Amino acid sequence: MKRVVLAMGICLVMLLSACSMLAAPLTVKTNVQKISADDFHTAAVKEDGTVVVVGQYTYYAQSDVSSWKDIISVSSDANHIVGLKKDGTVVAVGDNTYKQCEVSSWTDIIAISNGWYSTVGLKKDGTVMVIGKNDGNLISGSSSWTEIVAIDADYMTLLGVKKDGTSVTSGAGAEQFGQYMPVDVVAISFGGTDAFCLKKDGTVVMVGYKQNYQSEVEEWKNIVAISAGENHVVGIMRDGTVISAGDNTDGQCEVESWKDIVAISAGMTHTVGLKEDGTVVAVGSNNDNQCDVSSWKDIALPEK
Repeated sequence: MKRVVLAMGICLVMLLSACSMLAAPLTVKTNVQKISADDFHTAAVKEDGTVVVVGQYTYYAQSDVSSWKDIISVSSDANHIVGLKKDGTVVAVGDNTYKQCEVSSWTDIIAISNGWYSTVGLKKDGTVMVIGKNDGNLISGSSSWTEIVAIDADYMTLLGVKKDGTSVTSGAGAEQFGQYMPVDVVAISFGGTDAFCLKKDGTVVMVGYKQNYQSEVEEWKNIVAISAGENHVVGIMRDGTVISAGDNTDGQCEVESWKDIVAISAGMTHTVGLKEDGTVVAVGSNNDNQCDVSSWKDIALPEK
């Protein structure tokens, strides 16, 4: 499952410049994901506004996004993929059992995220649009949100960061997360059963149930972007290197040699990184060809 910032998983959190991320308030561009990993796929936005996808083709494939153009952000999950267009509209393909792909009427969207059965859009005015399965009051619980600047969705949970650095939660487990969320948050990523909050001082706070690597994560410093997978989390450091913690059964945490990384996304058992030259690196499980990204080039870089 994807586990990019974002708000939602998907999220992919993008790298801002160290100065702007650590010293200035979060801007919504943190959610403009150029690369996204989920359970079985990797997707990325190219410089020309098209989208490339590799991985399992049960619900969607490259052919399903081949007509997309003018895309500035992408968010993928196991069952569907969502694209944000430069005019603020949204496109989606894949499983539509709960109408999670019915986003054609959305406008003024500045960031997107998606969970297994839901799609979320952050609007210019700081409110959110949510469509899909209403597990745990995921949709109704977020209908009154305001002043949101970042979102991330996963499974049945939606997280949002407000412009004052506090966080809001909706969906399954919302109450348990809400009371423990830190302040001074600039970005957030949800993976599995845990929320990872990047603070403006470059540290990360983990809130959730998997305590086995919490102490390791909370020793991190100089982090400028984070992304959480099912059982692991990765962060980009100020110098463009990457740090990781959590399950490494499939080699998804073997990122210590990466350099010049400007955006990152953690899937269920793989991790992908976007380099400053527009190429992509990947580690972890490749059972569904989700790591077959070595030929990619001209992937759009995050705005700084």
